[in-house]
Amino acid sequence: MLSDAVKMIMALINSLKVQKTEDNNTFETQCSVAVENNDEYRRCIFGVVSNFVDNLYVIEKGNHDHHFERPLDFSWNFETGDRVRMTGREDDDGIFTVEKVEPLRKKEEFGRITKMAENYVVFEDNVLMMSEDLSNLQLHKECKYIAIETDQRCDGIRYDWRVAKILDILEAPNKESIAAKILMQDDTFTIAFNNLNKFSDVYIKQFNIPENLRCYEYEDFYQTHEQLTEEFTFLRSNNEIDEESFIDKLHLGVYLDEIALENAFRKYRIERSYFVLSDDKESLRLVVKGVSEKRPSLIIGDAIFATPNPLINEQQKIYKGYIRKVENDAICVQFNEEFYEFQKGKKFTVEFNFSRTMHRFQHHAIDTLTNTKGLGKSFLFPDYKDCQAATPQVDVSLVDGQLKLKETTINWFDNKLNNHQKNFVFNALRGEHRPLPYVLYGPPGTGKTLTLVELALQLYTLLPNSNIIIATPSNSAANLFTDALVKSEKLKNPHDFIRFVSNNQFERELIPTELLRYCGTISYGCGLSSTNMESGLRKNCSKSNIMNYRIIIGTLNCFGSMMRMSFPNDHFTHVLIDEAAQSSEPSNYIPLTFLRRNSGQVILAGDPKQLGPMSVSQYVMDFEMETPLLTRLLYTNKCYSKSSGPNMNDYDPRFVTQLKLNYRSHSSIMKFYNELFYENFLEGAVDGEKSHESQFLDALLQETLLWGREKENFGVYFVDVDGRNAKEKNSPSWYNQNELNAIMSLLIKMSMCNVPLKDVGVITPYALQVKKIQKRVSEVIADTDLKVGTVEEFQGQERSVILVSTVRTEHKFSQDKTYNLGFIHCNKRMNVAISRAKSLLVVFGNSKALKENDKWRQFMDTCERNETFITKSIAFSVII
Repeated sequence: MLSDAVKMIMALINSLKVQKTEDNNTFETQCSVAVENNDEYRRCIFGVVSNFVDNLYVIEKGNHDHHFERPLDFSWNFETGDRVRMTGREDDDGIFTVEKVEPLRKKEEFGRITKMAENYVVFEDNVLMMSEDLSNLQLHKECKYIAIETDQRCDGIRYDWRVAKILDILEAPNKESIAAKILMQDDTFTIAFNNLNKFSDVYIKQFNIPENLRCYEYEDFYQTHEQLTEEFTFLRSNNEIDEESFIDKLHLGVYLDEIALENAFRKYRIERSYFVLSDDKESLRLVVKGVSEKRPSLIIGDAIFATPNPLINEQQKIYKGYIRKVENDAICVQFNEEFYEFQKGKKFTVEFNFSRTMHRFQHHAIDTLTNTKGLGKSFLFPDYKDCQAATPQVDVSLVDGQLKLKETTINWFDNKLNNHQKNFVFNALRGEHRPLPYVLYGPPGTGKTLTLVELALQLYTLLPNSNIIIATPSNSAANLFTDALVKSEKLKNPHDFIRFVSNNQFERELIPTELLRYCGTISYGCGLSSTNMESGLRKNCSKSNIMNYRIIIGTLNCFGSMMRMSFPNDHFTHVLIDEAAQSSEPSNYIPLTFLRRNSGQVILAGDPKQLGPMSVSQYVMDFEMETPLLTRLLYTNKCYSKSSGPNMNDYDPRFVTQLKLNYRSHSSIMKFYNELFYENFLEGAVDGEKSHESQFLDALLQETLLWGREKENFGVYFVDVDGRNAKEKNSPSWYNQNELNAIMSLLIKMSMCNVPLKDVGVITPYALQVKKIQKRVSEVIADTDLKVGTVEEFQGQERSVILVSTVRTEHKFSQDKTYNLGFIHCNKRMNVAISRAKSLLVVFGNSKALKENDKWRQFMDTCERNETFITKSIAFSVII
């Protein structure tokens, strides 16, 4: 410890000059007094305390080559790993004068001690406090403290915050009303509630990334598969994996995905940008190129951090704001009042905050589902012996396509169901597979969602005590299910069902107007009462409100937030996940945490041959850690394999129903994806020449004269376009101008022939091509309901006419192959694109590039045999 005299001397030092030495690898230090002059400008340097040497601390900036040294600052008790901000001036000679060192970020909050060791404690699983004297602290005690941002490791765990000072120890937090105040630099937020422990019924742990995985966060780090499988033996493809190892694998996939996302968000840092006042005068607008392509993916409520660049004065702060609106190329952000005046005429460095919430939800779901109170570890690897349903949940029979309960006939809510759909509802109602999941395998156009709606209505009617969760991976899928339920006109009571939406969806007006009156938002805290908006939307529904509804519809994210609430063990009885093959297994687990092993039923509906979940981590993709539960069961589990049924090529009806009748596509279109992806098991339900699809196609061929090659009863064309794929500055996406021109020519022709463009869809795998086509359409064709979108946006949708722009023309697709982009290296994306059309499918692309893929080669060969392969020389000659 330094003597008081030494401390006083060091306190008199005004600043420290830091100048690079000749070897350019170290910095020498000397004391001086800062001089104000016009040749100096202020800077702010961020770093991490890396060491203590002779009463100086070493602050590491960026890489390991350069260090900054300064006498110990006694206003803050910094430790190794703490993140700091140095404020000072730099002159023309490169001499940087340090004037102030303080924490990068600090916060004041309440926290509960969740872990105690000999010389440290942990608050809320993520805030570390190290001390030799912990005699006044106890496990589960509530404390008020000031914490600073750090990067400390303790017992192999990384902590983002470290307690710098204990302000108060709360002896009895459960017996009094407490207002928790969180201070983050210049922003103050107050959360009021009656009981600190009741703000959230269920505590979701932080699940910080383990230290041994942190090596994966560096871009220049290269780890071979051999090294990975040496550390994580359960990744070896020839290894049989047990339940515990599989749980570890699920957690590992979530951690690696989070690390990759952290890296991705670092790349979106914006240097020297500025804010302008938004049109509504209530927020500041910041241009963010790429936000329309979800680069970065931002939603309302996300935080950003703005630092003046260069620094203005020694009282420099990092300003924190919250996004209140997301536009095509910009965001609108709200700051505190001080910032609005301060930011005028200044430029800022802007960093985006990555939210860990969904990753924490997934970790929590893995642990909850596999514990003794949940569905259990045996749920991971279903076996015939695990079927524990001694009696059917509904003792129905199916006689000549009619449901019967004893002697009573049960009416179908949808009289158009086919035998495959009826068999599914019958098997699901009996529930002889319980507690194992039942799979509805629904290829394109087979009526999968309508079949699930029928099941939900039958469960609601036949089991009066049932409470049903309908979960989907996307808002579009949740809206589709809600719309189908509304159109059934079977549920009349206001508390029959509700579709929960996020505040982000509500604020951005992304909810279809006709569904608003069936929607609501959830309140996770106390003191907010449920209110009905003018639109009919029910805002701030509490747990007691939620329990009044028999059917709850929402996204997986929505049910992740609901995990904070503690519902009675047997409250929810059924979970139906639509489009279950579009989300990872840990995501699938989220709504399943509301079920109990002896009282719940799980239904998974989806198509494993269409687009599944994507991870930004190449490790996750390479080791198939993103695989959905439905897909894993169908491809690897004996109960769900195709050879498990009565015939060698059938599924066991106790576990799987496969829908086979396609109601969507003209036979010429269905033939393509049936042969390429579904082993020809699909059967056409479109009624030949009398069908609407055939008549629509005939009218198109007669009126638009497609390249003079109209072929009776054939609705598939390939247009060989001689174009070039290109990029724009600051965008990683692709576009193809010649394909855009060809598509616009056909759209204009259709518009002139009075073809309703609301029946037309344009699909492309690249967001930049979407943006350019949308812009061109808005300039040329007025008042159109034409939908232009990526393949992901069209999954689950259909149009009478589908135009596909493949974009890519090069033969090297390393990025596409690495990240599963485009059509060349992703057959599932091709399957989705060509299976959306009902009457006419036109693909625009470069034949040489597409022939790199076997399935595209087969596609083009079929078009050539049917004389619907349009060569480059005549591609524009007729339509233009």
